[in-house]
Amino acid sequence: MGPVDLLLIHEPAGDVHEIYRAMETAYKEGKLRTIGVSNFLGERYLDLLNHCSVIPAINQVETHVFRQLYQSGARYPESHAKLVDNESV
Repeated sequence: MGPVDLLLIHEPAGDVHEIYRAMETAYKEGKLRTIGVSNFLGERYLDLLNHCSVIPAINQVETHVFRQLYQSGARYPESHAKLVDNESV
């Protein structure tokens, strides 16, 4: 079997730094093609960026008509993330 195309941490629970380090190791060994996170908002995402050697390729965020991203208070530096805006959903 070849490398896994994409592996995400579903949400920032538990020791995300240890989990992400294990994902980075698998990525560097060629077992994973892409690594990323899901539902890491604001400070949790920035904290991970400050402690990782491989920047997440994706930060998948939940958005729907009853819970828009801007309502969560999430803020990201433009250099690290493209935000989902209400027009593209």
